Amino acid sequence: MAWANIKLIVYSADYADAMAYGGFKDEPIRALLELPIEKRQWPGCQAESGLARAWWELYNEVVYKDGKGAKY
Repeated sequence: MAWANIKLIVYSADYADAMAYGGFKDEPIRALLELPIEKRQWPGCQAESGLARAWWELYNEVVYKDGKGAKY
């Protein structure tokens, strides 16, 4: 998960618990993750980029007050 700079994910439920108690159905994602990267086709679409850019700029102002955040 280096692209998002995530250092650690903490969880307490395993797959069976998530299905039994939360009704989470991870099968489609789990099946995609088992495929080689070049064969994965993720469902999705890109949101309007101006809004995303505005959120990132705000995030950078709050988190990187020293101006070292990414420039968009």
